[in-house]
Amino acid sequence: MDRFYTSKADGGGGPAIFAKGLHLDEISPSPFENIFDQLDAMQAVAPEGFKIHFDFTMHGTDDHMFTLLDRMAAYRIAGCFEDR
Repeated sequence: MDRFYTSKADGGGGPAIFAKGLHLDEISPSPFENIFDQLDAMQAVAPEGFKIHFDFTMHGTDDHMFTLLDRMAAYRIAGCFEDR
């Protein structure tokens, strides 16, 4: 990856930032949305080599987090996970 990019900085995201040479976008998944529906939609339009940085910032618990991350990691666009 050439550069790190956070869509929160200017409201950008997805294929538009890839065209600028940026290969990683950060999102904060909502606990009220289906992350797998979101992953399917993002992966359908993401160029090859594009990755998503998932910033949970929900202080996930170990009762379900590892199973969730394993499922998410199977997507080609899954870049990295963060949970503070």
